[in-house]
Amino acid sequence: MPQGIAPRGRLVRRFVESHSEWLQTTVSETEARYQAELDRRFRAGAEVEFQGRRLQLVIESGGARRRVREGAEGTLIVQLPEGTGSGLDQPVREVERLRLEATREAVEAWLKRQARLELLRVAPIHLGRLGVEAKSLRLGNNRRAWGTCSGRGIVRVHWRLIEAAPELMEYVVAHEVAHLVVPDHSPRFWETLGRTLPDWRERKLALERWERAAE
Repeated sequence: MPQGIAPRGRLVRRFVESHSEWLQTTVSETEARYQAELDRRFRAGAEVEFQGRRLQLVIESGGARRRVREGAEGTLIVQLPEGTGSGLDQPVREVERLRLEATREAVEAWLKRQARLELLRVAPIHLGRLGVEAKSLRLGNNRRAWGTCSGRGIVRVHWRLIEAAPELMEYVVAHEVAHLVVPDHSPRFWETLGRTLPDWRERKLALERWERAAE
């Protein structure tokens, strides 16, 4: 065994033992925050943001697999398979947590599908106007940027933009497409963006307002 591994292992064990109460408290608090977030966002009656609108969550049981569809009067209907989260001797609280997690997974998967459809609808418009091609159009999950355009011609936009009004997601898509022409943010870039999206300034400000409100 290489020298130094055993001593490091003992140090780690000592740290865990000496901080066991703090670690348990931290884990419990993290779990409590996660549960509270599930309750707030994915319980029946919660609101899901979609293209600038708020859809009320309706949870149904039945069928063999998860289904999500937009219903009438501003609702988003999530159908979970019968018995989701249940099991032998499963505590009621655990069943509820598993159902909330299943709802979260179903809603987020639906939102990502809608985001991809919107990306594939909007991007070709601006690619055509600017006379460029993208190697690939993809969804991303970059916490530091709503969109990116790589030197290889890959355009990515954050899937959560589907929660904002359609014109805001279109701004980000057009912005990244314009980077296929001009990779920096020089005056020439903004002129290029203006050719395909003349009201980009208004949309940029609206996106910033939406972003602040969503924090």
